[in-house]
Amino acid sequence: MTEYSDLKHDPDALQYLKDRKAMARALSQHGYVVGMWYYHKKLELISQREEMYAFAFQVGHRSQGHTKSSKSNVRQ
Repeated sequence: MTEYSDLKHDPDALQYLKDRKAMARALSQHGYVVGMWYYHKKLELISQREEMYAFAFQVGHRSQGHTKSSKSNVRQ
């Protein structure tokens, strides 16, 4: 527990611990190969989502209408 208390004030280290925990969970649930694939796929999706948000922010409010309508089409 001393390691954790030292890291409490370092957000990067905490995020690293969370990522390691998520990877360990994926590995235990799905086996090593599938777990590694799942973990990297998840990181890939997160970075894609951040890029999409940045792009929508640059385009402006008009892009929000398009994203909402495309989501409602998927549900139907």
